[in-house]
Amino acid sequence: MKNTLTISLCFILTISLFTTNITWAQSTQKTTQTTAQNSASDKGIQFFKGSWKEALKKAEEVGKPIFVDAYTSWCGPCKKMSKQVFPNSKVGTFFNKHYVNYKIDVEKAEDGPAFRAEYGIKAFPTLLFINSSGKVLHSVKGFRDPNKFLLEGRKGLADKDKLAKLEEKYNKGERSADFLREYITSLWINGKKGSYQKIANDYLGKMDNNSLKETENVDLIYNLSDDIHGKAFQLMLANKTAFVEKFGKKEIELKIVRAAFESVKKAVKDKNRTQFDKAAKIIQQASEDPEDAEELIWRANMQYYQGTRDWTNYAKAAVDYLDEYEIEDAGLLNNIAWDFYKHVDDKELLAKAQLWAEESIAVKSSYHNNDTYAALLYKLGKRDAAILAAEKAILIAKETRKDYKSTQELLDKMIME
Repeated sequence: MKNTLTISLCFILTISLFTTNITWAQSTQKTTQTTAQNSASDKGIQFFKGSWKEALKKAEEVGKPIFVDAYTSWCGPCKKMSKQVFPNSKVGTFFNKHYVNYKIDVEKAEDGPAFRAEYGIKAFPTLLFINSSGKVLHSVKGFRDPNKFLLEGRKGLADKDKLAKLEEKYNKGERSADFLREYITSLWINGKKGSYQKIANDYLGKMDNNSLKETENVDLIYNLSDDIHGKAFQLMLANKTAFVEKFGKKEIELKIVRAAFESVKKAVKDKNRTQFDKAAKIIQQASEDPEDAEELIWRANMQYYQGTRDWTNYAKAAVDYLDEYEIEDAGLLNNIAWDFYKHVDDKELLAKAQLWAEESIAVKSSYHNNDTYAALLYKLGKRDAAILAAEKAILIAKETRKDYKSTQELLDKMIME
């Protein structure tokens, strides 16, 4: 009997599994309840209420730059940012700490058109990072998921002149605790991972237990704990209870799993099974629920085998996983089915992939899963059914303006046979 699970870690953790970003599988049993609880508990970004001039004044008073969400009422990606990204607790914690946050409808707000003209906004949403003098420090256009949005937020804080001065002081021998925290944080903000990890390892390695409990160091360790081999991550793991008390159990478990899956990606790149096993052990320890851990390990193994092109073990892991769990993620089912079409020749396994494609279509019919279904049927020798499926895929592609060249080529090939 299959398990139907709502994995708390998997529900919110989106990882690049397979060739595209796939959100972890969700069951229907608890999704609505969990979503409601998350929405109620997450603080998210707190936006400043007032005019643009008042926002600039506020930024000057508190000594922070301004994050601006320049949007329109009709913009789909703008609405998606407001619903899925801005309410995120991790996003809120970072942006509320480092920015004065401001939203402006550039068409309907009183000073919206003037703002749009001043900053040359032509696409939506435009996400701007502006200092208190009105100078743009960084800007991007379009939707960003929470993790990518946080990366843009860090870029908005980057101050290369300040970093150069701090680097000069460090090279001259400055090693006070306050200075090192500032320098490491500046390196982190500027994305200098190789540099900040080395200096942080030295700094944190000499810290006593009392210093570890200081708020500044707890925040520093939390920010830097994205590498399972780094001292910051090891300290967070060793003092997990203290970090859970400050940041919450869910957030720390996610932090640990994200770092471990980054190590899985590196293990894939290096084809290093030993490194993978270390990351898998950490993933297993991240959750107190054995079923959560087991499901995550299955996912990690699938990612490793797919990334290293070990299709025999990938197929075995995928079959075991999908036999065990009731998956209702159309994209995930389709991607696995497509991998089987491309890399598996065993007819029994291909028949399973056909069923997964059918399940994907049942969850949410799209051009891609109908195309996969047609290809699998053809590979299984079911030509007539494959033709019908290909015609349906093409029809959907035309309606949704998708490129269906490869499906048309397959259809022409089948008709000519």
